[in-house]
Amino acid sequence: MDGLTGMGFYMAPKDTHRKLTAILCADVAGYSRLMGADEESTIETLTTYREVFLSRIESNRGRVVDAKGDAILAEFASVVDAVSSAVEIQQQLAEENTKLSAERRMDFRIGINMGDVVVKEDAIYGDGVNVAARLESLAEPGCICLSRSAYDQVKNKLKLEYEYLGEQKVKNIEEPVRAYKITGKPRADGNKMEAAVQTPSEETPALELPEEPSIAVLAFDNMSGDPEQEYFSDGLTEDIITDLSMIPRLFVIARNSSFSFKGKSFTLQQVGRELGVRFALEGSVRKSGNRVRVTAQLIECATGHHLWAKRYDRGLEDIFTVQDELTKEIVTALDVKLVSGEAGRHNRNRYRNPEAGEALYRAMAYYHQFEKASHFQAKELFEQFTQLEPDSTVGYVWLAQTCLREVFLHWTEDRDNSIEKMGEYSQKALALDDQDPLALGAASSHQLFLGNHDQCIAYAKQGVANGPGLASPFITLGWFQLFAETPLEAVENLKRGMRLSPIVSAPQSAQLGSAYRNSGQMELAVATLKNTVKRFPKFVTGHVGLATCYGLMGMEEEAKSTVKEILRLDPSYSISRFSTPNFFRNKETMEKWAQPLREAGLPE
Repeated sequence: MDGLTGMGFYMAPKDTHRKLTAILCADVAGYSRLMGADEESTIETLTTYREVFLSRIESNRGRVVDAKGDAILAEFASVVDAVSSAVEIQQQLAEENTKLSAERRMDFRIGINMGDVVVKEDAIYGDGVNVAARLESLAEPGCICLSRSAYDQVKNKLKLEYEYLGEQKVKNIEEPVRAYKITGKPRADGNKMEAAVQTPSEETPALELPEEPSIAVLAFDNMSGDPEQEYFSDGLTEDIITDLSMIPRLFVIARNSSFSFKGKSFTLQQVGRELGVRFALEGSVRKSGNRVRVTAQLIECATGHHLWAKRYDRGLEDIFTVQDELTKEIVTALDVKLVSGEAGRHNRNRYRNPEAGEALYRAMAYYHQFEKASHFQAKELFEQFTQLEPDSTVGYVWLAQTCLREVFLHWTEDRDNSIEKMGEYSQKALALDDQDPLALGAASSHQLFLGNHDQCIAYAKQGVANGPGLASPFITLGWFQLFAETPLEAVENLKRGMRLSPIVSAPQSAQLGSAYRNSGQMELAVATLKNTVKRFPKFVTGHVGLATCYGLMGMEEEAKSTVKEILRLDPSYSISRFSTPNFFRNKETMEKWAQPLREAGLPE
């Protein structure tokens, strides 16, 4: 939400004007985790909670400026109205959260600032918005954070209690920001405060550092002054992660895990501890017309020591050169020596057309929304990319992935056609580069649907060999080894993939539990699946895996109780649903896992 004022890129056009206003910024804490666990329930809850925002903002004489995804931007003529609205929102959402399990609670963070903004049409930009966004990232889940200018307007007007947080040095804001936290909400009698809405979660245990140099690339900040440009900074970050992941002897955290910190208040020590890395790359992107500015800094997590920092001011057509230079800088700084020819292979040679890059980054943004409508918007843009860059593997790999998703999520009315298209796209990618690990993964997925287990595993193993720093080839191989009935190998590859992406999703956690079960490690299977259903209580597959384990171990009461929970979550679930499709090499294997469910009361 950051503006371009004063950075040498922006001159206010004649159809804009300035004003002083109260700005409210809000987003969901842990949104990616919630979506990864249960997309449909998260979207349903988000829709309900957004209605609370819209109603309370309107009732307090505010105006919603932008409300896309999980983020909300609003403005008010009065700071008192903005804070009153925020307190009412948090109070109502706290009540709504009591209807949900702890793992499914949706907590918003809110930042409020009074500042000068640039108004163009119905949008607002500038440092006033930037500061509100940074305050929102400082707020704890379920809480509200104010700037000094906002605090001064309300401290004697609203019966609230505040805690001074000191001067905060926040990202990409030159001057420190004096921040205040609202420590609770007023009672009906207007006297002393009730407890704060939510207390911080427990600290995540530290992961052991790998032997090789390790790095997490955090989501680059969008400094373009336009929330619509978020796709560009996210896409650039994801490309940098992919480039670095292709380099052997470098341990790179996968996108889903490094992006879990996006929009949150965190320390680099926390990043290093939770992701198990020694270094972090932070940056920002400022795009204006045909010009782009990229800043990046490589930092040691434990000490905060800066290894290097650099700024790139280029034309948009040179953005891929910037990525190449960034990759080389990181490799050099971490003293990762490339073998002969490797530098050339890992330099970007997939596409150079800026228009194609725009289409790709927009498509990736839609794809990561995990929604049916945005899925098909992504697919259309991936197709546009392949028309602009027909000699690149990237578009075909993404198209194969969209086909895979729509089959598994039942988003297609013609399943056979989607599977056929998956094969066409994966083969086009392999024809362009038969060593691309992501193309090999797409081809492996298609072979599984055809029942060609040997070719499926061969492709997946080659993908792991060619992309040892990528999480997805390991997870794909482990998953497919379950169906090829080599579960001990599946366990090892799933664990390796999860170490590269330590913020584990519900499906990945359940897959590991199934791999332990299939390999006969029942105690580990039960422990893993218990953890799955604890963290993701509405994820039916986790409960199903746990019920099969209980049944196989002769724990009849536990199995029956778990099947009851399955049917409570999904009354239509059945043996038929569980057994379709049957990907196992030996088709009779599925019956081995189905029988304990049947005996525990799951209907046919």
